[in-house]
Amino acid sequence: MVLMFEERKERALARLRADEGKKGRVDEEVVEIIGRLNSLKDFFTTSSCSGRIVLLRVPEVGAKREAVFLGKWHRAVTKEEVLAVLKRSAVGTAEKGEVWLLSQSPILHVACRTLGKAKALLA
Repeated sequence: MVLMFEERKERALARLRADEGKKGRVDEEVVEIIGRLNSLKDFFTTSSCSGRIVLLRVPEVGAKREAVFLGKWHRAVTKEEVLAVLKRSAVGTAEKGEVWLLSQSPILHVACRTLGKAKALLA
């Protein structure tokens, strides 16, 4: 089981190294924390997001998979930026459904060698 964890960690870190320098692959705001986690022998990150603001057009409640991204920001956004996207998207004309403005918090997916290590990370 230890070997399996090591193999998975090496694959994940290889993907991360391959993504270095590619715009948009790793949010700059989380680079330091994922580096720290990945430097520990019992942990590695599998994905991350520093948080984002999203403007979606959802055709109907329950149809989130069919939603269309109107705007997405990984930083604070102004009212003017949101209104400009809505205007460009012609929301409210012939489109059916709803427009959602979402504030999504940062998230890190972390693999842990054992349940005990996972509990220690959360403590």
